[in-house]
Amino acid sequence: MGVPLQDEQELRDVNERLIISSLHEQAAAEASEGQRRQLSALLEALHEGVVIADGDGRIVMLNAAARSLMEIAPHASVLLDDLTTLDYRRLDGAPLLGSDHPLTHAVRGEEVADTDVLLVWRSGEVRRVVVSCTSTRDDGKVTLAIMVLHDVTGAHQLEERLAQAERLAAIGTLAAGVAHEINNPLVYVSANLELAVEAIRAFRDQSGSGLDGEIEAMLQDVQLGAERIRKIVRGLSTFARPGRRATERRRCPRGAGPIHRHGLQGGP
Repeated sequence: MGVPLQDEQELRDVNERLIISSLHEQAAAEASEGQRRQLSALLEALHEGVVIADGDGRIVMLNAAARSLMEIAPHASVLLDDLTTLDYRRLDGAPLLGSDHPLTHAVRGEEVADTDVLLVWRSGEVRRVVVSCTSTRDDGKVTLAIMVLHDVTGAHQLEERLAQAERLAAIGTLAAGVAHEINNPLVYVSANLELAVEAIRAFRDQSGSGLDGEIEAMLQDVQLGAERIRKIVRGLSTFARPGRRATERRRCPRGAGPIHRHGLQGGP
């Protein structure tokens, strides 16, 4: 006995709905898989390291930048402990324990915003990393924990070099000022010392006094000291103006007077 026409139509309708539903599910699965592939490709292309763990702490995603930064082989399977037991340190050098690791906080549902840490490689090289972590929840339970790592070692080193250059520039400016302030009176001191020595020699030749010879020797010692100061000033000038030859006057202008008991005659 055949199937009634009405029942046969209903059966066809049911089968058609099942086929359509199956096609929709397949299309949705294919679309979801396509989106996952696109998301994976996007994460792999990022310069920042990205680590994704599920609510139970299983690592479900680790992009190429994160593997490179953490010295993990491209296709090696990774556990949470593999990441949290790396040699992380605080900026003061104190070890960062696994329980304090930013990803551990994220798995617990705690937010971590722009935390600077040090990551020590097996070679001993130290990388400075800014870490941020967040999590997603479903009915109050953590479903995904996401950690983003940004290697700022190069930028930090550049900042340090710029700061050092600024300090050196400030020291150079100070050295130039000190050299100028010392050099001006030193010119008069050196010139008047030379005049005094010449005067003592002339007087000694005329009088034959031995005392004048002693005074000349003392003045010559002072001249040696002034010459040492002049070399120091020249060094300061060279440091303040690298690549330039420091110029300085060894004698005072013509017409400067001799030394007096209470100071210099004339002024710079």
